[in-house]
Amino acid sequence: MGLFRLFFISLFVVWSNIAFAGYECNSGADCARKGDIEFDQKIRFRYHLKACNVYNEPRACFSVAKYYNNRGEDEENTKQFAYYAIKSCNLNYGFACSTLAFFSENPFGTSHDYHTAAVWYEKACQLSEKHGCLRLGILLYEGKGLRQDFVKARAFLEKSCNLKNSDGCYNLAVIYYNGDGVRQDKYLAKQFYGMSCDLGSQEGCDEYRKLNQQGY
Repeated sequence: MGLFRLFFISLFVVWSNIAFAGYECNSGADCARKGDIEFDQKIRFRYHLKACNVYNEPRACFSVAKYYNNRGEDEENTKQFAYYAIKSCNLNYGFACSTLAFFSENPFGTSHDYHTAAVWYEKACQLSEKHGCLRLGILLYEGKGLRQDFVKARAFLEKSCNLKNSDGCYNLAVIYYNGDGVRQDKYLAKQFYGMSCDLGSQEGCDEYRKLNQQGY
């Protein structure tokens, strides 16, 4: 290990001890846990910040991102939110990736960026975050920011459904009901409407009942 690397590691340790003095914890999980149970928002923030900055704990990084998002939409808070949400996503916390995608898809005061949203949703889906799979499937189905592709849309919606997302199952049923990119199959549509219903979707229950009454 080079002298410069040793120097920067030592400097980081000194900085950490000063910056987080009084916030005693010895791992990312320990810091995050102490932050989670703390009622004082500022103390909770400092524990989560230490868990993220010192130990790279992904959920804590996302908690820090939420803290800045809740403070308001000025430029500095927006930058800090993006920094910590991206860090959390890059540390493989799928929900952070989906959140970044959501803000790209539904920005405040700017145009929609469906292409960027699709990139974040895809990473979220790769991390088995069911909402990411759902939204990417819908973007592909509708052709928003991406070339419309029913085959790929079906694959992502199927993964979302397999991850127990009721909307994923419902939209998969719609694909088979309409025959979008597949042979129309109302029996299979009924099966997925039923799965959506079992997962809590009233719309899924209603469509299942209709097909059942029609003899499917």
